[in-house]
Amino acid sequence: MKKYLFSKTSLLLLAMITCVLVAFIPYLGRGYRFDLTENQLFTLSQGSKNIVQRLDKPITLTLFFSNEQTKSIPELRNYAQRVRDLLQEYALLSDGKLKFIEVDPEPFSEAEDQASSAGLKSVPLSENSDPIYFGVLGASQQGANQQSGQEVIPFFSPTREKFLEYDISQLIYRLAHPQLHKIGLLTSLPMRGGFDVLQQKPTQAWVVLSQLEKLYKVQDIPLDVKKIDPDIDMLMLVHPKNLSQSTLYALDQFVLRGGKLMVFVDPWAETDTAEHESHSSDQLTPLFKQWGIFWSANQVVADDQFALPVNKPGSSQPERHLGVIGLRDASFAKNNPVTDRLNSVNVATAGNLQPIKGATTHFVSLMRSSHQAMIMPRAPFENLQDANELLKTFKSTGKSYTVMADISGPAKTAFPQGAPDAELASEPRIIQSKQPIHVVVIADTDILTDRLWVQVEEFFGQLVADPIANNGDLITNLMDYLSGSPDLIQVRQRAPYQRPFDRVNQLQLRTEQAFRKSEHALEIHLAETEKQLTALQHTGQNNAAADLLPQQKKTLEKFQQQKLKIRKQLRDVRHQLDKDIENLGMWLKMINILLVPILLTLVALGFAWRKRQRRG
Repeated sequence: MKKYLFSKTSLLLLAMITCVLVAFIPYLGRGYRFDLTENQLFTLSQGSKNIVQRLDKPITLTLFFSNEQTKSIPELRNYAQRVRDLLQEYALLSDGKLKFIEVDPEPFSEAEDQASSAGLKSVPLSENSDPIYFGVLGASQQGANQQSGQEVIPFFSPTREKFLEYDISQLIYRLAHPQLHKIGLLTSLPMRGGFDVLQQKPTQAWVVLSQLEKLYKVQDIPLDVKKIDPDIDMLMLVHPKNLSQSTLYALDQFVLRGGKLMVFVDPWAETDTAEHESHSSDQLTPLFKQWGIFWSANQVVADDQFALPVNKPGSSQPERHLGVIGLRDASFAKNNPVTDRLNSVNVATAGNLQPIKGATTHFVSLMRSSHQAMIMPRAPFENLQDANELLKTFKSTGKSYTVMADISGPAKTAFPQGAPDAELASEPRIIQSKQPIHVVVIADTDILTDRLWVQVEEFFGQLVADPIANNGDLITNLMDYLSGSPDLIQVRQRAPYQRPFDRVNQLQLRTEQAFRKSEHALEIHLAETEKQLTALQHTGQNNAAADLLPQQKKTLEKFQQQKLKIRKQLRDVRHQLDKDIENLGMWLKMINILLVPILLTLVALGFAWRKRQRRG
């Protein structure tokens, strides 16, 4: 008798189950799938679920998508389906509080007028074609006698697909919380844009500031302020310079009365355009002392492991800059809502923060360098032309250094003698905080500049910011953290923007170190040879040149041989790096192409063999 792997009854039951599933799945809803990605990229985060499930007022999301005009653009239609599925998931989780509608704004229709008047962006595909719409209008009912609140995503750019969930959750959050926190911005840097003298054109506002203004109400505060308004919830202090004692007193009193403060100081701020004065921010020393923080404006953190390549002036070959650092996973404090899931933050000429012994406050390091780092004086970084010069004096201390710290706890005023201004002497003065202060200090201002974390590109006539690092997320996380809104932090930290090739990076770093040693040896040989030639030339002043020429030629020939030999060693080192990376890639291909299918086949055969054994 033949032994069958499956009985006829089993096959009949499997066929019946399949028919039932095919018949009833359409009634169960759309978008059911298994998310097998490592970071659950296609499943709503807990932060998004919290935002939707805590809605206390009805919200309607209307997706405007030009269906007819996009039939010849399959990429955009596929992305539209991704947006559509995600919006449906929000609606399913809201328990009826969020309603999703889709509208096709056909040309010259009322729907097109509605989309245009709401602020959605129309994108022309060509001169003779009708423009397309692909955005969302969100509306919430504020009350019986109040006007509905509205928020829009003007256009879903495919380049921002990795931020799709965050953009939608942010829109819903703004509709649910129309009263925005007020942030005070006190800065000596051109964060709102300015004028580029070299290119003779105005510059845009920094992306990080535009990002904050979507979530908060940002109010500019003058540098000579004597009193900070009580309605300021948080204060963002960037590169404090030339502040009067009255302004320092205003900052002191703001923190002691419970105001949240975020401070950005820098040993060398690259965007500081002031002439004939220091580009460091070193005026907060008396306040830092009372808050339990020590830092020196003359010290810069240099990091060999996290050094980033920068373009050398006059050369197309990038070089590693010890002061331009790309901090990675190990640099960020874990189990902290601000930094727990950040992947990369870029800083430049950052300083080192340290706790003061005996301070009444609590110092928590949120962001640190690697252990292959050291503290270097600021002077070599000022107007540096060749980053390789830093390598000559670098020597790792084996320690990591704090770039960002969270300070909390009781504190006293830095002005025990009273207000420095007679105008303020009559007003009530806070000598000691009644509740724990909360200050976050970042020892770098360049972290906010566009060049370190974002690329701004034009897409269908609009500027789209494409982040290459988590700098913007870090700043918004800090604001959410200080204002007590953790849900958006969870959404923003969903997935990594990039997956670094750790093994390849280790190979490159190892070879870079070997390459540097060989390069240093070549420089030593070159210096010795030049010294010998100088000595020969000095001797030649008292002797016949004909007697010395053979010696010079012999020395030059010897140097040329040494130079060629060391260059060959450099090529061998570089070739070995390429070979190691190529071998690593080959093994990865073998695992993906052969090993995984073989394992799946063996598992299937094992199940089949086990079933046959049971039947036998």
